[in-house]
Amino acid sequence: PPRLLELLGQSLRPLELLDLEEESTAGSSSNPVIQELLRAQARFYEALTLGNRELMKEVFVDSPSALVTEVIDAGGRVDNWEMCLEEDARPSGMLVRNEDVFVASSNEAYTTCIEIPTKIEFEGATLLAVQKWTLVDEEWKLALHQTIPWSVESRAGGTLRCDSRGCVALTRSQGRRTFGGMIG
Repeated sequence: PPRLLELLGQSLRPLELLDLEEESTAGSSSNPVIQELLRAQARFYEALTLGNRELMKEVFVDSPSALVTEVIDAGGRVDNWEMCLEEDARPSGMLVRNEDVFVASSNEAYTTCIEIPTKIEFEGATLLAVQKWTLVDEEWKLALHQTIPWSVESRAGGTLRCDSRGCVALTRSQGRRTFGGMIG
């Protein structure tokens, strides 16, 4: 099957600069499932930006994602959440905009957003993020978080995949794929 996020980052980039001040319309939905998913997404970003390991553990479903496992099985490294949430590693202060929700079924849903890192070395960067959610005991749990650079000016050079174990990164260079630690 096609890797939708990688396809978007490589070939279907935005046609114009994103309006990062524009408020999401998803939050105005009266659908309770959409509201629950947006709250779950907000909890994930709270854990990520504040470095809250306990909250991160609560947000994720306790099972590995096949997309993360395939990178590990091919020799990639997973940076665990303890490492990813350290003071200098986590994206503290990162902004999240243009949140949206797609409910695929009664127990599977996806949220999307644009991530805007605020660290000076990433000034002007934007990332497209997609989260896959699964309903567990009437609570939406995160199964997979993915990001890819999302810009008018350049094609994405890498992608980040995260599950309950932590994050793996794939980067593209000179026609070959390499694995490594967390991007940014």
